[in-house]
Amino acid sequence: MRELIWLGAFAFLAATAIADDKPTTAEATLIAEIEKLDGKAKILTELDESARVMATFEKGSDELMAKLAKKPGLGAIDVRDAGKITDKGWLALRDLPKLQRLLLSRGTFTANDATAIAKLKSLTTLSIGGCKSTEGAVGWLKNAKSLKVLDVMDSKIGDKTLDHLLSLADLEELNLSGTNVTDAALAKIVAHEKLKHVQLNNTKVTRAGLDKIEEGLKASGRKLKIEW
Repeated sequence: MRELIWLGAFAFLAATAIADDKPTTAEATLIAEIEKLDGKAKILTELDESARVMATFEKGSDELMAKLAKKPGLGAIDVRDAGKITDKGWLALRDLPKLQRLLLSRGTFTANDATAIAKLKSLTTLSIGGCKSTEGAVGWLKNAKSLKVLDVMDSKIGDKTLDHLLSLADLEELNLSGTNVTDAALAKIVAHEKLKHVQLNNTKVTRAGLDKIEEGLKASGRKLKIEW
């Protein structure tokens, strides 16, 4: 299970279903359909009650995304190798009214991909950690206004692109581990009113810079968990 490329408070992405929770008849049918597509599926009780099914695939394609787009009960999609999915595939997912989570690994994340994914208006969680991406491509996620949780681990973005991501007003959790973010970005991170948890492991942020910010947080009473 890939479920945790993030640690700590990001653990909810492990998305473990409650053991005694049983799928409805419609959900059971959807799970069977996903399995016929060579995927795995389970119920995530924390998702919207009308779309609690999470589908996981080892590999993805535009054709697969088009098929999934016809299954409105899907609330989350995890693709371990998204290398063959283009913006066409992501745009197809607009037909899923309650798609809340999209977890991607491997492959290349382009500006076109970001632009397409930003059109998924119900999406609240996006992970592209593990995908190859340019700083410019990640910056286009500034248009994904519904995001609350974002993982751009190892994307090599810097402070300038982070400015774009911090324009996402509802963002609560942000994984910047493995990026080129520096001390200069810390004040902007703290200034984001809704952020609750930020991961800065293996970045250019220094202990001195972090100590200064943490002193300010303590003095103000602001609750923001920072991992470094």
